[in-house]
Amino acid sequence: MSHPAPTPLIDTQALRRLRRKERLGHFIYHPTTTTAVAVLIVVSVLLTMEHLHLEKDDPYQRPLLLFDLVVTVLFIVELSIKAYVAESWRRFFAQYWIDLIAVIPWFQSLRVLRILRLLRVFSVALIVSRRIRAVSSIMRSAIGEYLILAAILCTLFGIGTYTLYLSEHTHRATAGPDSNPDDDLDDLGNAAWATVFFLVANEPMIGAPRSQLGKGVALVVMFGGLTTFAVFTGVVSALMVGRLRRRTEIDDMDRFQLTDHMVICGWNHRAPLILEELGFARTLEVPAVVVVAELDELPPEVAKLAIGPRVFLVRGDSTTPALLEQARIAYARRAIIVADSTRPRADQDRDARTVLAALMVERMNPKITTCAELLNRENEVHLRAAGVEEVITTPEAGGQQLAMAALYPGLGDVVSELISAKSGATLSKEAATDEVVALTFTAAMEKLKRDRNVILVGLEVNGREGKKSPVCKMLVNPPPGTLIGPRDNLVLIVSTGRV
Repeated sequence: MSHPAPTPLIDTQALRRLRRKERLGHFIYHPTTTTAVAVLIVVSVLLTMEHLHLEKDDPYQRPLLLFDLVVTVLFIVELSIKAYVAESWRRFFAQYWIDLIAVIPWFQSLRVLRILRLLRVFSVALIVSRRIRAVSSIMRSAIGEYLILAAILCTLFGIGTYTLYLSEHTHRATAGPDSNPDDDLDDLGNAAWATVFFLVANEPMIGAPRSQLGKGVALVVMFGGLTTFAVFTGVVSALMVGRLRRRTEIDDMDRFQLTDHMVICGWNHRAPLILEELGFARTLEVPAVVVVAELDELPPEVAKLAIGPRVFLVRGDSTTPALLEQARIAYARRAIIVADSTRPRADQDRDARTVLAALMVERMNPKITTCAELLNRENEVHLRAAGVEEVITTPEAGGQQLAMAALYPGLGDVVSELISAKSGATLSKEAATDEVVALTFTAAMEKLKRDRNVILVGLEVNGREGKKSPVCKMLVNPPPGTLIGPRDNLVLIVSTGRV
């Protein structure tokens, strides 16, 4: 009797497609690629202006048209890749509709419409603002918004100047001069100054356009100037009340650059304190933190933290696989799951969601180091079964610290200082180096105190194998003759350098 062939558990074709999208996403959103695109946009805009300025029979027209064709093909390839790796077509069109309009290869008879290539200046502003934000906290002052506003003004100026010039030049050629040449807008300089006055003063200061197209352009430029300065006023006002919300939202450019980051699942009143401690940690550099929580926006105090510019938000339920994938949990190095309090739930339900989130995180990234918060110690067995390395029961931790403070007055302050990196001394862990390998615990403690002024208090035997390894074991204050091995980690008390 024959049996049907077993159904494969993994869709290999879908897996290959996912890996291909990841590779293309890394490439198209890599800083080098985005910088090259920005430079190509600027060069393309400049040559487009030159192309519109030249006469139709100019010998340089053909080389410029060939270059424009090559650039258009490159832009189409770029946008095609971004459409392929995007999470949805709707999101792609919402983010890149201006770019799609800008790369339409207009016919030669409609060459004036090539001025729409200037619309891609917005992409340059976005790329620059994203890159500045990625490396500097200066973006808290809304320089990104100023760059975008400057791009809008430059685009209005460029479109207004060249469209006025071309429309008035055509009108003058067909109707003949009917005004003082000094005030005519078919001169490129006059068209530029007229556009500036339309933007700033909203009235013609040099001359009024005579062609219908020129009049329409003047109205658009004046309306654009009013709108832009209104937006500028709004941005300045927004600085008074906090950062704009969209700055913390993760997009495709950020998403494909996230590796070795940290993911926080859920949110409660202790989450800002966690972020604050991560910002103070010197021994562990956190490239970015992605918060997956049912929040409309991150609280304002997060932006004021040292790590604030590197914190992103994925809005939604942290137990949803699609949102964890958006947070690139598969490429994260560590995860923290807090007892979520964004919605009113009983403690047992909050622990159940913590267990569910831990199961999803460990399933999507078995190599990740996970720390989870519980409200009831009885649920720890479920987290351990899921593969969670660290489980903290916060009510118990607070009670234990209170009991120690009551039994031994003064030790409460010591514990508070050791578990925080804000000031004084703090606990740290590092790999055993050649200088202490093969030494006894006592000898290593004396050497480290003498050479580095740090105190050795514990030893994680075979710690480099990972917490999930059965040979890994934590020893606090081990026997004096314990030898330090090459795969061990040292538990130290180090100075933070802060008072």
